[in-house]
Amino acid sequence: VIDSPKNLLKLVKTQEVSITFRKFMEINKLISTTLPDGMSIKHHEGKNMTLIIPYSTQALKNFLSFLDREKVEYLDIHLNPPSLEEVFIELAKKKHTHL
Repeated sequence: VIDSPKNLLKLVKTQEVSITFRKFMEINKLISTTLPDGMSIKHHEGKNMTLIIPYSTQALKNFLSFLDREKVEYLDIHLNPPSLEEVFIELAKKKHTHL
């Protein structure tokens, strides 16, 4: 049932995570390492990187554990959950493929 913004957000499968690293070398660690399933690097510049991860609490926990295991030092992590606009675009794509 799509009756609230919260339920609409459940339709989107990914979110962006922006990270600011302590050192530029930390980005190289992530680039040269295999990321957990369902995660990918969207872009990076300087000490900043944006990744795409699954939109779930467990995926975020897995990602933070991954950073800890790889000993990646970061200054800031910012979650960018999908906007309602992105949800509507996703809905339109699904509707278009079902025509």
